[in-house]
Amino acid sequence: EHCSGYFAGDSSIIGFSHTHLSGTGCPEMGDIMFMPVTGSVTFNAGSRENTSTGYRSRFSHQNEEAHPGYYRVKLDDYDIQAELTATERTAFHRYTFPASEHSGIVIDLGHGIGDQTTESSIRALNDTTFVGKRRSTGFVRDHTWYFYAVVSKPVELVTSFADRIISDKKDVAGKNTKLFLQFKTTKDEQIKVKVALSTVSMDGAKKNMEKEIPGWNFDEVRAEASAIWNDYLHKTDPP
Repeated sequence: EHCSGYFAGDSSIIGFSHTHLSGTGCPEMGDIMFMPVTGSVTFNAGSRENTSTGYRSRFSHQNEEAHPGYYRVKLDDYDIQAELTATERTAFHRYTFPASEHSGIVIDLGHGIGDQTTESSIRALNDTTFVGKRRSTGFVRDHTWYFYAVVSKPVELVTSFADRIISDKKDVAGKNTKLFLQFKTTKDEQIKVKVALSTVSMDGAKKNMEKEIPGWNFDEVRAEASAIWNDYLHKTDPP
C-alpha cells in the first residue's frame, strides 16, 4: 500500500521525502525526509494512529491539493500549510507557519520506504545551509543519495540525533542521523527550502541547485514544472 510513499487511506503524514518509485509494487527509497513542525517535538516519528508520540501530523484530504508538479496539504497538528514543487533534481518546499516561538524543520535520514539506512551524515555549513548523505539497502541493494539544502530563514538553534544520542553538534554521522532546525515565526510567515540531490557528491547536488533553482520564486518554478508536464502530454495529441 505504501510502496510509493503515499497511500490514500492514511490520515497522517510523516514528512516529505525526495525519492519515490511508482507502480513497482516494491517499497523502496523515501530518501532525505523533511518535516515542518511547531512546538516541542521528539526525534521519534510517531505512529499513524497516534501522532502525539512523534513529529508526524494528522491531515484531511479536504485540505489537500495535487497537480502535476505541485502538492499542497495542511498539517493539522501544527497548523502549517506545506507546498511542494520541483525541477528534475531539486525540490522546492514552501511552508506557511503560524505565529510560534518554537517553529522548526526536522531532517530525517533514518527514514526510508521499506529499506534500511546503512550509513548517513548531516552537517550545517552555516545557519541556512545543510548538507549530507544517505546510504541504504533494500529492493535496491546498495545506493547513496547526497543532498544540499538551503533554508530561506536563518536557523537559530540546531539539535542533532545520531544513533540515539541527542546533542547540539552541527556535524553528525552514523547509521541513523537527524537534525532539528528551530526558529521563530510570525503569523502566516512563509519559510522556503530548496533541496537538491545527487548520486555523485554533495558538490554535485549544490551544482544541480545552482543550475535548476538559482532564485527563490516558488510560483515560477511551479509554473515551469506544470509546463514541462503539459509539453509531454501534448505529444500524445492526435495530428
